[in-house]
Amino acid sequence: HEDGRKENRSLNLLCLDRCKTTYEALSSTIQTLEEIIGPSDALSSSSSLENSTLEYIFHCFEEKDIDLSNLCDFPCDARDTEKCCDLLAQLQNIGYWGSGWNANDENNGKRASILEEKHQMCSSIELMEDALLDRSKRIHRYDIGEWVEVRDASMGWRLAVIENIFDVRGQKIYETSNGDHDLKQSEIRWPRVGLRLIFGCGPWLWQQWACLRLEHKLRFEKGHEHDFEVMDIEQFALELWEIWLKDPRNTSFRNLYDRVGKSGQQELLDHIMAPFDLIDDVVNNSDGKWDFEDSDRISLFTYCSVLGAGYLEAFLIFALQISIPVALLFYYTVSNSLGADEKFALGTRLMLVSVFVYYLIKVTRDTITNFINVVGVLDTVTSRVRSLRNIVWENGNDSISQSLGFSLDLFMNTGYICLLYTFNIYILFNISDPFEIIGSVLFFEFLMDLDEELANTAWWDNGKR
Repeated sequence: HEDGRKENRSLNLLCLDRCKTTYEALSSTIQTLEEIIGPSDALSSSSSLENSTLEYIFHCFEEKDIDLSNLCDFPCDARDTEKCCDLLAQLQNIGYWGSGWNANDENNGKRASILEEKHQMCSSIELMEDALLDRSKRIHRYDIGEWVEVRDASMGWRLAVIENIFDVRGQKIYETSNGDHDLKQSEIRWPRVGLRLIFGCGPWLWQQWACLRLEHKLRFEKGHEHDFEVMDIEQFALELWEIWLKDPRNTSFRNLYDRVGKSGQQELLDHIMAPFDLIDDVVNNSDGKWDFEDSDRISLFTYCSVLGAGYLEAFLIFALQISIPVALLFYYTVSNSLGADEKFALGTRLMLVSVFVYYLIKVTRDTITNFINVVGVLDTVTSRVRSLRNIVWENGNDSISQSLGFSLDLFMNTGYICLLYTFNIYILFNISDPFEIIGSVLFFEFLMDLDEELANTAWWDNGKR
């Protein structure tokens, strides 16, 4: 007890003002404790700190409004993660069983929101395990107020809080605080950070290994037994998982895996099987979101971006799409410089105004929508393909030919379109005949969509393989 009082006096040095997250506050406290007690003794066991010391730390956290139930910001590979988890569990127990506990007190209820009476002495890892145990027995797999991960149109997973749950024709529909609507249960999952604290990084290392095994086995060869349209990718991944899970060298993980129960196992499988489920969805359109036959915005440059091949046709189209506007611009610029005095035909100005109204109403909106589609935040097949391609680009996992195709695809569907309309507007101001104006507008629309039109022909890629 005397040691505990000395620790409390020394803990006056504890500074939590600059800590923005729960982990930062715990890490700062660990550092202070190591300076006082010594790195070899600080938190060497779950009962290494006196209750008075823990109560003092708990009240410091309480004064700074640090949320002891927030586990979302914990890193998996930090040097002090295990010690921070240990300290967090002890502080949570203090908050639940500490002096002055009142079950009707609102603040105490918040402190113990993730605790139950049987957790008088437990670690935060055990708390997270218990959060997964009886999920299958609930009315909803996820409850209102819980943090989950949601896959958005950019094909990335982000955190969100469940706000509402509806029952539509016997199916649970979720809404989140981020504005997500009509989410099915299959479109949300338990946060990865929490699962990594439970299971460690082993399952995600297995996931990378299984992806490499699949990459070496798959073929892009119609008629081959391992062609991507023939091979059962999900079954292949599950077989690899069973082999790894039942390996005698993996006994400790298997014991943990069995202990969390079926719902906890399903939450983990939803994460580590996500790449294989996505491939199956894309190939078989099992979720109804990957119907390539109905997508007409995939261009020749998108094929170059994804496959890194098909550059002969792509460069020919690129040359046409660049040279024709430049030639027309040069022609009308030279005509003006020669001082050709050409009278405007009747109705030319009216037709010009009509074209600009058309551009204002339709073309500007189409251009904005196309830009959003290319960026990858629309709920369309083309947008999702470009989102996945962008993830590969950001991770630097593409070849030089694929990188060139990605750059071309991005430019030809954003900057090129803006330049093309700018050229056309300049040319329209130099046309003196209303029929030439109509012809110019139609021709530029055709020129802009030339790469998509060729990609949709039967001889290019019939069936969109």
